[in-house]
Amino acid sequence: MNYRGDKERDILDNRVVGAMQLYSTERKVSQPIEGHAACFVSFKAEGNPHPSNLFCFSVRT
Repeated sequence: MNYRGDKERDILDNRVVGAMQLYSTERKVSQPIEGHAACFVSFKAEGNPHPSNLFCFSVRT
Protein backbone atom coordinates (compact mmCIF):
# COMPACT_ATOMS: atom_id res chain seq x y z
CA MET A 1 0.00 0.00 0.00
CA ASN A 2 1.25 3.48 -0.85
CA TYR A 3 0.14 6.79 0.69
CA ARG A 4 0.98 10.31 -0.54
CA GLY A 5 -0.21 13.87 -0.11
CA ASP A 6 0.27 17.22 -1.78
CA LYS A 7 2.46 19.89 -0.14
CA GLU A 8 -0.38 21.33 1.97
CA ARG A 9 -1.88 17.89 2.74
CA ASP A 10 -5.19 19.06 1.25
CA ILE A 11 -5.36 16.14 -1.18
CA LEU A 12 -4.30 12.62 -0.22
CA ASP A 13 -3.60 9.66 -2.49
CA ASN A 14 -3.91 6.01 -1.44
CA ARG A 15 -3.02 3.14 -3.82
CA VAL A 16 -3.81 -0.59 -3.78
CA VAL A 17 -2.51 -2.53 -6.86
CA GLY A 18 -3.93 -0.74 -9.90
CA ALA A 19 -6.50 1.36 -8.07
CA MET A 20 -5.99 4.74 -6.44
CA GLN A 21 -8.19 6.85 -4.24
CA LEU A 22 -7.91 10.64 -4.04
CA TYR A 23 -9.28 12.16 -0.84
CA SER A 24 -9.92 15.88 -0.29
CA THR A 25 -9.35 16.78 3.36
CA GLU A 26 -11.07 20.11 2.73
CA ARG A 27 -14.24 18.73 1.11
CA LYS A 28 -14.17 15.31 2.88
CA VAL A 29 -14.83 13.39 -0.37
CA SER A 30 -12.91 10.68 -2.19
CA GLN A 31 -12.56 9.76 -5.86
CA PRO A 32 -11.44 6.34 -7.15
CA ILE A 33 -8.99 6.36 -10.10
CA GLU A 34 -7.47 3.49 -12.08
CA GLY A 35 -3.69 3.81 -11.96
CA HIS A 36 -0.38 2.28 -10.86
CA ALA A 37 1.88 5.22 -9.98
CA ALA A 38 1.20 8.81 -8.97
CA CYS A 39 2.76 11.96 -7.58
CA PHE A 40 1.86 15.54 -6.71
CA VAL A 41 3.76 18.45 -8.28
CA SER A 42 3.62 22.18 -7.60
CA PHE A 43 3.82 24.01 -10.95
CA LYS A 44 3.97 27.75 -11.62
CA ALA A 45 2.67 28.62 -15.09
CA GLU A 46 3.90 31.70 -16.89
CA GLY A 47 1.58 34.65 -16.23
CA ASN A 48 -0.02 33.03 -13.17
CA PRO A 49 1.19 34.51 -9.87
CA HIS A 50 0.07 31.43 -7.90
CA PRO A 51 1.44 27.88 -8.27
CA SER A 52 -0.94 25.09 -9.29
CA ASN A 53 -1.03 21.64 -7.67
CA LEU A 54 -0.84 18.91 -10.31
CA PHE A 55 -1.70 15.27 -9.75
CA CYS A 56 0.18 13.07 -12.23
CA PHE A 57 -0.57 9.37 -12.61
CA SER A 58 0.09 6.48 -14.97
CA VAL A 59 -1.92 3.44 -15.96
CA ARG A 60 -0.35 0.16 -17.00
CA THR A 61 -1.98 -1.19 -20.17
